Amino acid sequence: MVAACLTLAAGLFASSFAALGLWEESVETFSLMLAAVSLSLAVGVPLGVLAGRSARFNRVVTPVLDAMQIIPAFAYLMPVVILFSVGPGAADRDPALAVLHDVREELGSGAAAQPDIASRVRQGFIEKSNVNSVTEMSRMIEITRTYTQISALLTQQSDLHKSAIEKLADVPA
Repeated sequence: MVAACLTLAAGLFASSFAALGLWEESVETFSLMLAAVSLSLAVGVPLGVLAGRSARFNRVVTPVLDAMQIIPAFAYLMPVVILFSVGPGAADRDPALAVLHDVREELGSGAAAQPDIASRVRQGFIEKSNVNSVTEMSRMIEITRTYTQISALLTQQSDLHKSAIEKLADVPA
């Protein structure tokens, strides 16, 4: 029953995207998210297992990933854009880098041998992270789309200027 309701809801959402003319954008977003999650899992799972099994590797990789976690995602978008250009490549890699720390942290703690100790909740202690990975990935996709739209607008404006200059050159004196 629950599966049928979820299937119906998914069909209604997909239909609404098509009815609103957002089908291409929604498919693009879905494919970017799928690629980003796949990339982060493909890198994060082996990294997390290795970090859980090797204390030396964990000591090396933890500060790097902690630094990546506290730096805003758009701060390392620029090197990704420089290396991979603008487009799906950068849009896939940047969110994947943003959540890499979380994947490694979860797997690293599970892969390491854990002693049997009683845990307790402590008041006033800071949690691991205050960054919401889903929000950051959504913001990165939004930034990438905005950049693409502005780039297309500038290209169109340049073509209009070129056309105007050509028409002015054809006017008899």
